Amino acid sequence: MHFSFKSSTFKYLIPREHGAWAMWVAPLILGIIFSKITLNAIVLSIAALLLFMAYSPLSMLMKSSRNRDEYLQAVVISGLLFCIPGVYLALSCFSPLLLILGIVCFVLLGIHLGTQRFRKNMTLPVHMLGIVGLTMTAPIVYLLNTGNFDSTAGWLWAINFFYFSTTTFYIRLRIRIQSRLSGFVTIAEKLRMGAPSILSALLPTGIVIIAGRPDLAIPFIPGFLKAFWGSVFFQPGKKSKPVVLGVTEIVFVLIFIGLTVWIWERQ
Repeated sequence: MHFSFKSSTFKYLIPREHGAWAMWVAPLILGIIFSKITLNAIVLSIAALLLFMAYSPLSMLMKSSRNRDEYLQAVVISGLLFCIPGVYLALSCFSPLLLILGIVCFVLLGIHLGTQRFRKNMTLPVHMLGIVGLTMTAPIVYLLNTGNFDSTAGWLWAINFFYFSTTTFYIRLRIRIQSRLSGFVTIAEKLRMGAPSILSALLPTGIVIIAGRPDLAIPFIPGFLKAFWGSVFFQPGKKSKPVVLGVTEIVFVLIFIGLTVWIWERQ
């Protein structure tokens, strides 16, 4: 393959999925807030960003025959840049547990990426594996900063995974189901179609209550209200704009982060 640098490569380094940006940012922010801001945490965040930037062009490279040179160059650029923070972290703060968590994270995201070749990346189990991998950065940065993998690290992963796994059903409702409908749809029918979104948004509340942390149900309330409102008032046949949905998700993620920190500091 002829390999010559193209200026258009840079646009493929910026992931267009705004919701995915939120999924990358939130676990890192919570992991840092629950521990502390350190140089290692900043370097880890940069490394995670570079891998995140490599993911989109790599997935397109696996399933598209167009713009392959640009996709490949974007992957190479972000991969080479990743080596800088990656080597620093390996030399300055290596630990067996960090290595294990990193390998697990890479494997899960690798499985999610591998399905791109077969165009099955949107199946629910595989999508959940991708969310597990992305949200593992919260306990990883916490472990990196504190040297501990305690119950706080576990809760950091759990609340991030619970939150982002529930948004999957809401996005599916607004992008896939809503656009396929036509004509008048009753409230009862909307609630039936939106039931997975509403029930999945309620599920984390029940889990944290059963786990003995009913106070942690509060950060999930805005997400439930969003799921209920979106189910009742969506407009059949209207195509939702992914950018608008993505920005909305970022706003709700910021609310989720703020409420989580507020609740945790009150205990």
